Amino acid sequence: LFTYLTVMEHLIFFGVVKGMSFHKARQEGQNMLQLMHLMDVQHSYIDTLSGGTLRKVSLSIALIGNPKVLLLDEPTLGMDPETRRDVWDLILRKRGNHTIIITTQL
Repeated sequence: LFTYLTVMEHLIFFGVVKGMSFHKARQEGQNMLQLMHLMDVQHSYIDTLSGGTLRKVSLSIALIGNPKVLLLDEPTLGMDPETRRDVWDLILRKRGNHTIIITTQL
């Protein structure tokens, strides 16, 4: 992640890198911010965020553009229990439309 970009700028940047138009990337970025409960940090720079929030940003980046395959390395590491449950619920909802490979410790 880039320290000189905000959360929203990251979502737009990676959306465009994945082939989306700027407008579509911004629109999907807004959806991701709401879905991941990141609206309050959308204008924050990456180096000011907690580890759990950084995980949510990384997961949002992975999900933007609706990829067919998701590779997630310990996606809930450092998250509080409520956020962890929300993220696992999101991953479970996505499993029907995506191939998801997850590494995690049990």
